[in-house]
Amino acid sequence: MKKQYVYIITYNGEVMYVGKTCNMKNRKSLHRNQRGTHNSAIPVDADLSKIEFNVVAEFDNEEEALKYEDQLILQYNTLDGGWNKQRSGLVYSDREYVRAQKQDYMRAHREERAAYYEANRERILTQKAAYNKANREYICARQREYDAAHREERVAYQRDYRAAHREEMKAYKRDYMRAYRAHKKAEGVKKVS
Repeated sequence: MKKQYVYIITYNGEVMYVGKTCNMKNRKSLHRNQRGTHNSAIPVDADLSKIEFNVVAEFDNEEEALKYEDQLILQYNTLDGGWNKQRSGLVYSDREYVRAQKQDYMRAHREERAAYYEANRERILTQKAAYNKANREYICARQREYDAAHREERVAYQRDYRAAHREEMKAYKRDYMRAYRAHKKAEGVKKVS
């Protein structure tokens, strides 16, 4: 496994960021070149000449590196007074912790919604009934308009179709009869000769 490095970024001699990486050279260039983006902790307006990168520890195990990074984030308080946006990935990679946080949030959200519904039940039901009635009336009116327009379209289409079909049949019958007469005439000529 690759070596894991825990590093700090100082600005004017004050620790502003604690991070972990397995490729320090790449991480330095990323922080410097992509300032102000979600990839870099360094703000756009920071003076690069006042920024220093220092590796503070080297680990063979990523979990140990994440624990140490988390300790340093809390020690230097870089969440509130620095550039760290969250604690180390270890805290957020712990599935049980994340699941418990999510369940607590969902439980609180459900309880909040239930309390709101109980407090406003009558108003909600009245609004819902009014909405359903208005929606039904709107849908019925739209359906009536659609049916009327569609009926007119269908009648016009059928009328045009029948007229076109009549013309086609007349032309077909005329051509057929012409060919039939020509055929009979040719047969009669053969018989005579």
